[in-house]
Amino acid sequence: MRRISFIAMIMLSVLACKNRENKTVEEPNDSIETQILDNAKDTSNTQLVNNYIEVNTWVDDLKNFRQALYTKDIAKLKTYFIFPYDGDKSSIWSQMSFNDVEIAARKSKYVKPELFYAEDFNKYFDIIFNADFVKTIMKIKTSQLYSKHHSETPQFIADEQTYEMIADYNKEQNVLQLNMSYDNNSLDENGEKVSEGEHNVIYIFDVIDGKNIIFKKLELAG
Repeated sequence: MRRISFIAMIMLSVLACKNRENKTVEEPNDSIETQILDNAKDTSNTQLVNNYIEVNTWVDDLKNFRQALYTKDIAKLKTYFIFPYDGDKSSIWSQMSFNDVEIAARKSKYVKPELFYAEDFNKYFDIIFNADFVKTIMKIKTSQLYSKHHSETPQFIADEQTYEMIADYNKEQNVLQLNMSYDNNSLDENGEKVSEGEHNVIYIFDVIDGKNIIFKKLELAG
């Protein structure tokens, strides 16, 4: 009886492996703390080539993040994430749209298709951090944000809407929030402002040890 049970266990293990062998599995190998430390390490050569500064405070890391966005340095931008990222705990997937075929393909490729993988970031980073985000973050006054923990950009007009970035740092919670605020700039037949379409896309980063920022989640409001 024991021999039969042992053989059955082996067969179940083989079947499980076959079901997984054609799917991509990407799981963190180290602790979150270790990954954050690894992500924060930049070689002096990388700093020199891409104009990254030495990180002594969280605002230094924000400046480097902004520089990476401006130069579209995907490798550097990925250091602000811990992959795979649990997309179910964020609205990050709401920034992308997939048809039924693409959804089916993703389910067949990944054991956990709901996770946001490093290769997803390679494909969609400029959707997550779109042109509006890049334009406004370049206008954030980092010295003001560091000293007063708050900074707002001027409003920009595009089509029938205005947008701006509102940046806040919560010292108690060690959280940096970059809020993309969109307002409808159109008027109705009576010349009154139309409120429909007003919304916020909020990017939240954890601040680690007062120095490094790590993407936490994306929230939608409005």
